[in-house]
Amino acid sequence: MTSTSPFFLSLMLALLLTLVTAVDPVVNVSYSRYKGKDNGNGVTSWLGMRYAAPPIGDLRFMPPQDPTRSRQVKDARKFKLKCVGLQARPSLIGKSQSEDCLFINVFVPTDAARMARLPVYVFIRGGGFNGNSKPHVDGTGLIQASNMKMIVVTLNYRVSVFGFLSYGDKVQPNIGLLDQRKTLQ
Repeated sequence: MTSTSPFFLSLMLALLLTLVTAVDPVVNVSYSRYKGKDNGNGVTSWLGMRYAAPPIGDLRFMPPQDPTRSRQVKDARKFKLKCVGLQARPSLIGKSQSEDCLFINVFVPTDAARMARLPVYVFIRGGGFNGNSKPHVDGTGLIQASNMKMIVVTLNYRVSVFGFLSYGDKVQPNIGLLDQRKTLQ
């Protein structure tokens, strides 16, 4: 693991890009480009930006890995699926829940000054590590309550057996915490 992960660079870029005022702004992060949206309420958001490779196949039960680099502009105007939790029903998999769930959401005041040094509030949803029943928290209200003087970041992380399985030396324990840590690096 490097000390400067692609996600850290992405978050820092999002912090520096508080100047964005155009509808559907495109941000360039170290590994991809994302098209967000001006919500028309003073807040611009980028929803569902990948911060780690999909934790499926050989990466299931493994620490989060850096996402694949891409030059394509990816749509970041809607939330992605939440992580599969303890009470997941097969009918929900692929509709509202998925193993491919390591995404972050960034909310920024649309009219912030170009080099504003705004505080960042990172919201990590609880749930006893078994479920993530509402990971799609909209940071708009917090930003508006702060008089447009903060940035809000929310994230998904693996929960239940996908994030907190302990099976001796065969599986690294607490990878859900490693997901959280990766977003903060």
